[in-house]
Amino acid sequence: MPTGIVLGGGGTLGDFQVGALRFLYEKGILPDIKCVSGTSIGAINAVIVSTGKDCDKRLERYWSEDVIGSKDLIPQHTWSEGIAPMLKALILSEKHSKLSVGRLRFIGRIWAIADLLQESKENSIRDIISGINDLEDIFGTAVSESALYTMDKLKQRMLDKIDNIEEALDPKIVFCLYATNVETGEKTCFTNNKQLVGTHDRTLYVQCQSSSLLVQAALASAAVPVIFPPVKVCGSYHIDGGFREVVPVKGAIECGADDIYAILCLPRFENRRQHAFLDVSSEEGGKVSMQWGTSNLLDVRPEDWVMNNRNWNPESDECDVLDIANRTAAILIDEITEFNLGATDKTGKKPKLTVIDPLIPVHGWTQLNIGLLKIDADQGYMRAFDVLCAESTPIYGKCERLTAVITLKRIKIWALEHQLIKDWSEVKDKSQSAVIPLLDGPNVSCGLHHCCENVVDTKVLRDIRQMKKELKECIDRRRDIVERSSLSAVDKKRCLPDDYVCMYMCWEPHNWSVEGEEETPLIPTPWHKLDLGELGSDVIEEDWSLGHPPVKCKSRSLLRFGAKSHKVMVV
Repeated sequence: MPTGIVLGGGGTLGDFQVGALRFLYEKGILPDIKCVSGTSIGAINAVIVSTGKDCDKRLERYWSEDVIGSKDLIPQHTWSEGIAPMLKALILSEKHSKLSVGRLRFIGRIWAIADLLQESKENSIRDIISGINDLEDIFGTAVSESALYTMDKLKQRMLDKIDNIEEALDPKIVFCLYATNVETGEKTCFTNNKQLVGTHDRTLYVQCQSSSLLVQAALASAAVPVIFPPVKVCGSYHIDGGFREVVPVKGAIECGADDIYAILCLPRFENRRQHAFLDVSSEEGGKVSMQWGTSNLLDVRPEDWVMNNRNWNPESDECDVLDIANRTAAILIDEITEFNLGATDKTGKKPKLTVIDPLIPVHGWTQLNIGLLKIDADQGYMRAFDVLCAESTPIYGKCERLTAVITLKRIKIWALEHQLIKDWSEVKDKSQSAVIPLLDGPNVSCGLHHCCENVVDTKVLRDIRQMKKELKECIDRRRDIVERSSLSAVDKKRCLPDDYVCMYMCWEPHNWSVEGEEETPLIPTPWHKLDLGELGSDVIEEDWSLGHPPVKCKSRSLLRFGAKSHKVMVV
């Protein structure tokens, strides 16, 4: 049976597909495919897959080489970075304002934004007032622009990282990249198979005859309105293909595939698994901070894809216009996804369809951090194992649950590590800025009080270690369950990514460009001794109860002491 791959859309959550495709490559499925069909980020991944041999390595290089955060793939226009938090501040001030309408309420809105800026950036009052004065210019620019982000780096990465992109033009692996013609509303499919060219079944098929046209077609498929500007291809402007085909199973069917593997980026509402639940409200009714979430405008967040305990009462603090818009977008995309997965051929026959979908949404669909990218890719690898190897066996339910638990624990560990870095950076900055002339009396007392008050709570490291041990228990349980099963010896070895030991022995990767390589303290692993001197609230001893990390643990260190000193002292 001809085998096809279908890659759904989902923004930066396409990192899930990287891990799933690596599993398919190791399993021997990916090298033998006859076609690949993709939409949005799935279209960009599809281009790489269609290059053939070693495409799994090219995928990993495209996603991870020189990538630290979202700005390395999809940089946001400077003018748009602060719009979402300002809009949130305005909404909250409107809900809680006790001022009458008119000038007083307007002043309340301005102060809400000022409070936000002061809290998030610690700007001086002068900077805050300056920022408020610039609001008119910011929103004026927003009206004149066509998108929040630019696609320049996406395009450049395709040209730089896909070193043999011309191989994709060879029809030995047929590709179908779906976009939507913004002028006519017509569904457009860009392909390398000239036999498909023309209009049929309400779709216009256009042949890609050059590498440059192929790149433009992939970018057009990924051009989410508002997020990215429309892309001109063959004389017409196009936007994201997800408005017609979120998961383009139809493309694989048109190419004659009978055995189709559909890899999604987003969880499915249909599968209401118990572990696909995220708490967004505390028991007291307050909002729980989603530490790995994102505040970007129109960015559907992790909690929007799955069941949660949000209070949808319009009068509550948890529900505003952005929350409703994002949740609605997630529901709409899920509905289109389920419709696409039910595609049939011209005779009404359904192909053999295997769906590999994520259980836990690791981040928002415009957010990207090198650590979260790795976690989501590893989830993709484990989910591919669950579906392709364990689904027909009694161990499937246990494996599926452990995939979710391992992924969620890693996200929480990443968030704790991130918090430790943030605390260290803030305390060190405050300590350095608090250096004052040691004169007499109150000045000395003030300086000492400041240094003692602002310390890093090293208990966070104990929490990280404890969660790492719990993570290892889950990993060992998964390995044991699989080892006791009737699966082949080769498949048993594929139940986890080959570098799984690094999950609990090393730090998760972090966004070093933001936290600063020079400003961030570093130690080799979470198991080393941590002594921050006067900057720390405690000394954490070394713990090697789980053994030493393997040589292949290449994660950056988290804390660094200086070449000549084993302590960091406040000077």
